[in-house]
Amino acid sequence: MPRAAIVLLADDEGRKIVRRHCRRAKLAIGDLERLFDELMRSSGVERRRALFAVFDDVLDAPEEEGEL
Repeated sequence: MPRAAIVLLADDEGRKIVRRHCRRAKLAIGDLERLFDELMRSSGVERRRALFAVFDDVLDAPEEEGEL
């Protein structure tokens, strides 16, 4: 399932809303998209086992020059 299946990321107005909330949370929108990608890629038991590790990897990665 593509990332655009998440309605808020599918159009400009939705992305503005997501971007605003990401700024408040000090989370780069690219990191949020990576988390969504991982959620969609994983399924069932595998998701529950591996997701926390993936989230830790994304959120603990050194901050890159990215859009907040």
